[in-house]
Amino acid sequence: LWRELFRPYYKKMCDAVHETGKFAQLHSDGEISELIPHIIDCGFDVIHCQVKIMGIKELSKKFGGKICFRADLDRQRVLPSGTPEEVKEHVKEVITNFAVFNGGLIGYGMMSPDVPLDNIRAMWETFEKYGKYPINM
Repeated sequence: LWRELFRPYYKKMCDAVHETGKFAQLHSDGEISELIPHIIDCGFDVIHCQVKIMGIKELSKKFGGKICFRADLDRQRVLPSGTPEEVKEHVKEVITNFAVFNGGLIGYGMMSPDVPLDNIRAMWETFEKYGKYPINM
């Protein structure tokens, strides 16, 4: 159904965006791993999705280097309820799996009211320390 109804319009939209010299980005929540090959085929350059629920390592293996991930850090468990050390480890896992593709990662973490300031600090400091190209973990 997605291929039949949505894909043709997403493809047209991506083509129009690319004609202007810009990058096309798609945001989606939920478990969309089955759609990612089609999203790539449409021409999207960046996908903003919940990587934790789909499996960070699996996504990296299947799609790393094919599309840039604007990896939405785990805002349901790790950011609001994890320790600063768990946040740091999560950020490093995301960097290790997506940033190795030289442009394959846009780091992103939602700083909502339920996220402790120490966790926001841990996220920021870890991105600052490890998340600059060229990646050197």
